[in-house]
Amino acid sequence: FIAVAGFWILDLSNNTVQGPCRALLVDVAPPSQQGIGSALFSFMLGIGNLCGYFTGHLQLTKWLPFMKTDIRALFTISMIFLAVCILLTITTTHEKPYQRPPDKLIENPFKQIYRGIRGMPVVVARVCVVQFFSWMGWYTYILFITDWMGEDVYKGNPTAIEGSPEREAYEAGVRAGSLALTYNSIITIACSVVLPKIIHYNLKATYFVGQIMLSLFLLVTLAVTNSAGATALICMFGIPWAITMVIPFTIVGQGVT
Repeated sequence: FIAVAGFWILDLSNNTVQGPCRALLVDVAPPSQQGIGSALFSFMLGIGNLCGYFTGHLQLTKWLPFMKTDIRALFTISMIFLAVCILLTITTTHEKPYQRPPDKLIENPFKQIYRGIRGMPVVVARVCVVQFFSWMGWYTYILFITDWMGEDVYKGNPTAIEGSPEREAYEAGVRAGSLALTYNSIITIACSVVLPKIIHYNLKATYFVGQIMLSLFLLVTLAVTNSAGATALICMFGIPWAITMVIPFTIVGQGVT
């Protein structure tokens, strides 16, 4: 129960951090730099994923034996880096604070949200619909891709007795999946560099291709049965991931500003 509650709080914290960072980017960057800003956001996200997934591939208890387990070491390192990065962001990025007109009454925030949804631009509403459905697939990928590697590809069992061949096969698969996600992050970084040039020609077409790629790659997981194919597939997910991290927010930024 404590583990489930802690994970829920951690996920809530991550979304609380990422949401304002995106909003801050839209507020600070002028309309002409929304695409470049989103690409840089995706680039730095790829760097963070690269470091995080590579660290997850390591046996940290060899260097930090007092942490007892690799999971405890990973969470501790992540918390330290997250706190430092948040502190740097809030101290170095300046935005113009919103000033409520003196004649405007304080309104119920839920009414503001409802009115904002009803009155949002059509282009933003369409992006929200696409994001709603595409993130069903993305959360499946994010949460279960390493489990898929350990169970379906390496034929391991996460509930097997510790030290048993089935358990060791599962853990080896999870580590291989984490290493594949490291390569995935490299592809995401590379795509983030070239995406501003591509979307300059056709923003919507690039977004459409990214959604098709996500659908096809998720479907291919049913047919992959070996480690090399699974690693290659996870790497290829980096392309639609970079598109998802750049284009929707570019469209929203341009539509709002």
